[in-house]
Amino acid sequence: MVVISGLLLSCKPEIHETTDEVIARVGDSRLYLNEVFYQVPALLLEHDSLATLEKFRNNWIRRELLHQEAIRLGLDKNPTIESKIETFKKDILAQSLLDHMISQSGDIQVTRQEAIAYYETHKDQFKLNEPYIRFRHLSAANMQDAENARQDLLRGISWENVVERYAINKQDALRDATVFHPLSLSLQNAPPLDQFIRRMGINEISPIQRIGTRYQFVQLIERKSEGELPDLTWVLDQVEDWLLLDKKRRLISSYEQQIIRRAQANKEIHLPDINHTNE
Repeated sequence: MVVISGLLLSCKPEIHETTDEVIARVGDSRLYLNEVFYQVPALLLEHDSLATLEKFRNNWIRRELLHQEAIRLGLDKNPTIESKIETFKKDILAQSLLDHMISQSGDIQVTRQEAIAYYETHKDQFKLNEPYIRFRHLSAANMQDAENARQDLLRGISWENVVERYAINKQDALRDATVFHPLSLSLQNAPPLDQFIRRMGINEISPIQRIGTRYQFVQLIERKSEGELPDLTWVLDQVEDWLLLDKKRRLISSYEQQIIRRAQANKEIHLPDINHTNE
């Protein structure tokens, strides 16, 4: 068995050196370390390189064993399976062609101005289909911390200071307070608080509730009613993504039509009459 612990633990995401280090073998098939660097996102290797590699290697071994067993049983010679393999091959090659075409077509971009113009023209499409709320949710380790946090908010202490002093999960508490959530999904994991926030007024703070081993409360900050328009900042990134996808779809459609017209001009497409006569 190849010793990999020291090598992987020293890896950094920017390191992508080609190496023929064999890290697994199943029959005549070999898995090389450079395949991991090529196929696994660098962020995963940075987070826990050894665990990530072991998971990749175990999946590779499982797939190779199943593949070799299928070959041993002669399934690769089965006409139905051969047909499916050929279909998958054609699909992969066709998609690879389209990906290559897009990459060679230049830099496809959507500007902020395009996204804003689309939003302004199609506002009715973005009306909220349910109420949305923005709220603060604090989870503390004990009742005293939760009570102190609640009192500090009532006295006007900033949310950031309260979170830093009392919250268990500080990053989540700060992040979640900056975005709007659909009311139906806001506090699914905390039903008692969900019941409170549906009846609360703006800036009102709920009573403290013990949920599991933690002491929690919420403060309602903003509410958007069903049928209202969301703030442009909520949807701008989504509009840009959609417009970019639409540009790619149009480019692909145009490219496919070019190929079809060329094939027709070269008389490469033959369409015999289909006889529907029932005997």
